[in-house]
Amino acid sequence: MLKNLQVMRAIAAVLVVIHHFLLANRDFGQAGGIAGFHNLAELGACGVDLFFCISGFVMLSSIARKPGFSASDFAVGRISRIYPAYWVMLTVFILLVGLNHVKKTGLGGMLAEPLFSAGFLLSSYLLLPAYNPESGFMQPFLAQGWTLSYELYFYALLMIAAVAAKANALRTALLGGFLLVTGVVLFKDSAYVGGIFVSNTIVLEFILGMLVFLLVQKTKRLGWLAIVTGFFLLAATIFFKVENRVLLWGVPSALVLYGFVALEGSLSPWKILKSLGDASYSLYLTHGALTYIYGGLLKRGWYASPTKQNLAVVIGTAFAILLAFVFYRFVEKPMVAKFNHRRLRSQSTSVA
Repeated sequence: MLKNLQVMRAIAAVLVVIHHFLLANRDFGQAGGIAGFHNLAELGACGVDLFFCISGFVMLSSIARKPGFSASDFAVGRISRIYPAYWVMLTVFILLVGLNHVKKTGLGGMLAEPLFSAGFLLSSYLLLPAYNPESGFMQPFLAQGWTLSYELYFYALLMIAAVAAKANALRTALLGGFLLVTGVVLFKDSAYVGGIFVSNTIVLEFILGMLVFLLVQKTKRLGWLAIVTGFFLLAATIFFKVENRVLLWGVPSALVLYGFVALEGSLSPWKILKSLGDASYSLYLTHGALTYIYGGLLKRGWYASPTKQNLAVVIGTAFAILLAFVFYRFVEKPMVAKFNHRRLRSQSTSVA
């Protein structure tokens, strides 16, 4: 894995964490903190766009660099990467939220809530598109999991494209991109959950990532200019509401991605950033529990000053990073390793 990509993953994950702490301050805290500065509380959401561009790049790269593409290996590899750690954190979060609801309404009241219905919990565990009864948004019980649903959707379409294109990078990218665009166009006026899901233009950012992969095969010039320009364009959206996410966050994210990849070997990133990149998925999964607890404290009147809330964002983000390292070391990494070990052992047994 490219070191610079891991640094970019670290940056993207931290942006999302800060975004959620700032949203808690804005929605439940006292006015006057940095969360109320123009569109700053929303800016960190662009970490998702960075992640989607990275995914487009990495998935096409993984298909192109392997001499013999196996759809089953690709599918199992992606499933083992996404689901095990997600299931652990989803279960922890359900218990955390459930305990809070039991205190308010009792066990019977909690079980009667749509949020804890068997259908919604099942869709959350499977990462199927569904509206969250509490937030009203299309997201699972662990809210940030909505992006994982799109990741799985992209993986499925790209796997189909790779099989049809015989894993040729250009043809796979063209066919995969065509399938993504087709979904956006065909279902843009759909009133059904599935149609609304696939018609979200944010999926076009996977295409941007694939285009970056194809571009760096031809040239790696102007890497620093791409990074500076990309981050500048992202930062500029502090001052206005982002209406076209793909244009205003997706394209700059693709520029940043190109720059980081183009400068691979030229930069000497801090080891801590590379390590945080390794744990970025754990950070993405675990921080929601912290911001949920923090939001509850704000509702109870804790941190009742802008200064305390600003400081809480810094301390909370630092604690989230620490928790992510622990989760990665003792949960995510061992689970993925064990899953892969079993898969390799199964393959060797079938060959024998």
